[in-house]
Amino acid sequence: MDTRTIPYFIRNNRGAKICDALSFEKHRRKIASLLGRRIFGRMPDAPRHLHSKVETINTDFAAGEAALATVTLTAELPSGRSLTLPVRAIIPRTEGKHPAFIFISRESAVPSELLPAEEIINRGFGIFVLYAEDVATHAFRRAVRAGVAKDAPGLSALIAFAAGIVADYALSHPSVDESAVAVIGHAEYAMAALLCAATERRISYAISSCAATYLPSIEGAASLRAQSLFCSEYAEGIAHAENYDPALLFSLIPPRHLVVGSAEGVPLREREWECEALDAVRELYSLYGAEERIKYHYRHGTSYLSRRDWNVYMDYIEEHSPKS
Repeated sequence: MDTRTIPYFIRNNRGAKICDALSFEKHRRKIASLLGRRIFGRMPDAPRHLHSKVETINTDFAAGEAALATVTLTAELPSGRSLTLPVRAIIPRTEGKHPAFIFISRESAVPSELLPAEEIINRGFGIFVLYAEDVATHAFRRAVRAGVAKDAPGLSALIAFAAGIVADYALSHPSVDESAVAVIGHAEYAMAALLCAATERRISYAISSCAATYLPSIEGAASLRAQSLFCSEYAEGIAHAENYDPALLFSLIPPRHLVVGSAEGVPLREREWECEALDAVRELYSLYGAEERIKYHYRHGTSYLSRRDWNVYMDYIEEHSPKS
């Protein structure tokens, strides 16, 4: 077989194709290590213990259809330090266990421009909202010892780590269907959502919405905000740009569900990278017999997370949920 036709992330050290899922599971660790060392930065170690405290609760949220709780999560880290993380938990008041989203939000309000909470609740989904700016604080960085080393975690890795803490809480919630938990991020937070799912493998659905800055050009990386998403070695001049494309991050999701949403307003080059990466990763999904677990959602219009988009994602989860 001509190895040039084999996606490079499905090749072993000798350049031969990896032909079974068990072999790829071993190879997966190398891809994760590459992303940590060269692109996103080293992920902090998982907490040893997690405690939760309900600070406030509104049982009349969405006309009484759901309870909205403000919860403080306290994570005890292996270093002996601890960090606190606020999260909003919205759970339908109907009986039984519910599918749920972990939403990485750019806004602190609930509902918000990108989060039509009432519509989501009315379809029987729970929502756990992580406000991204709560992770970008000096206190959070100090707690996880995110220093100035070349491989210190960038903002995407820190948000992914925080979303993993929220996922740990959500997966243990008595009203959540642990087989139908999704993590979703929009635009600059889409990579963090995928990175969270790559790390926390109990998450069943990884959803990327109108991802931005997959592979920023040098001009694009001049933005301090764009640079902050990556580890310093990658951000400073894009030193290892050739080592990354979306397929690397996509390849850490199988055999779980990968849902990628895009829109006409997303730059054409990024949409092309995304589609090429999805085509490449389909071969990897075939090793698991899970080719049907990839979905690409494209619509006209601008980069946005609309009600239509949320409904497409909820339709997909309902269609594929074991308990649907």
